[in-house]
Amino acid sequence: MSIKIAFDFDGVCTDLSYISEQLVDADEYLYSPFSISISKPRKGILELISIFGLFADLSIITSRPVDDQSFVKDWLSKNQLSSFFENIYCSGDVLKSEIMEQHGIVLLVDDNPDKIKFLTDKFNGILWNKQTWIELAKEIFNFLITSSNATLKINANLILREVKYLTDLGSSQVFILLFSDNTILKLRVCLNDEVKQRVIKFLGTTTRNNYNHVARLIAENGLAILKSFIEGNLISTFGDSERLIYIAKAGSALAKLHSIKIDKSISDLKFNLNETSETLLVFSADNYNMIVTTENEVAFIDLEACNSGSRWIDFYWSEFLLCENEQERKALAEGYFAIYKGDKATEEELKMAKLNYKLWVTYQLQNSKLTHSGDAQKNKIISDIFLSIWKK
Repeated sequence: MSIKIAFDFDGVCTDLSYISEQLVDADEYLYSPFSISISKPRKGILELISIFGLFADLSIITSRPVDDQSFVKDWLSKNQLSSFFENIYCSGDVLKSEIMEQHGIVLLVDDNPDKIKFLTDKFNGILWNKQTWIELAKEIFNFLITSSNATLKINANLILREVKYLTDLGSSQVFILLFSDNTILKLRVCLNDEVKQRVIKFLGTTTRNNYNHVARLIAENGLAILKSFIEGNLISTFGDSERLIYIAKAGSALAKLHSIKIDKSISDLKFNLNETSETLLVFSADNYNMIVTTENEVAFIDLEACNSGSRWIDFYWSEFLLCENEQERKALAEGYFAIYKGDKATEEELKMAKLNYKLWVTYQLQNSKLTHSGDAQKNKIISDIFLSIWKK
C-alpha cells in the first residue's frame, strides 16, 4: 500500500512570491476565491509531483473554506495538474493534522511555518520556503528513506534505500535510486513534455525491436521517467587499444539502431531530407554518454537528446564527440559498415548532417544554459563548447 503525501495549495502549488515582494497583505489577498484563478503554478511543483507520484498517493490540504474546493479543482485542471492528486481537502478552521489523521496522510509540504509547527508528533511536515525544488526533493527523499518503508507504486517489493544526485551539463535533473534488494534505477525529470514523449517513443521502439544497447523504461509520471540502470565504465576511462575495440562496437551498435524501421518521426523537429530513410538517432555515442558494460558490450546512456532523422547526423556526432584521432574514426567506420551495407552518404547528406549536428547541439546547449542559469562555472563550460562547435 502506497504512503500518502499532501501538498498545501496556496504558496506550494501556486506562486505567491509577489505577495512578500510587493508587501501585499496575504490574508486579504487570499480571502477571495478569485485569487486562485489568477495565480500561476509555483516553479518546480510539476517536477515534485511527477517524482513523488511514483512513490505515494498525493493529495492537497488547504486551509481554504470547503466552498473553495471547486475553484481549486478548476485551477488544477486549467494547469494540467489535476491527474496528479487523488483528493482535495479544504480544511477551513479544522487543523491540517486532523485531516492528515482522518485520511492516513503521513507528510505535509507547506510554505507556512505555523502550519508545520502545529502538526502533532504523529505527523511530519516539510517547509518549502526559498529552497529550489531540487533541494526540497532531497528533503522529501530523506523522509521517505528514514521515516517510512517507501516503495514504488508499480512494485511494492522495491523499498527505497538510498538516492544519489547527478548534476551534469544536461537540461534535466537525474537521480539514481538504490533499493533494499540492490536494484538500481535511474530517474530523470525531463525539461518538458516534448522531451519526455520523445524519450518514451524512442525507448518503446528499441524495446519492441530487442535493441539492447540502451535502457528499458520502467515507469513514467508527469515529467519523470524511470529507467533501468546500466552499470559499466565510461569509454573515456579506457586506454587507446581498448578504446579501438569498443569504438568499433559502438559503430556496429549505431548501425543496428539505424536499421530499425520506424513509421514516422518521434518528434516534430526535422532532421532529414528524405522521410523514407528516417531512422532513430541516439545522440549519445560519445566519451561521456557511452559506457562499457560488465559484459564488455557498449551501451548509450542519458538519452534526453535522442531523436530521429538522417543516420549520418548520429554518425557525425560520434566522429566529432567520441573519436579522438584518425585511427578511432577508422574503427568507428569499420564497425558501422560491418553492419550497414547501404549507400554511403552523399556530399549533400554529409553537409546537412554536419549542419544539423551543430544546430542540435546548440539547441541542447541553449536548454542547458537556461537550466543552469545560476551556475557561472557551468555556464562558462557551455559557452566554451558553443564556441568550439561554431568556430571556423
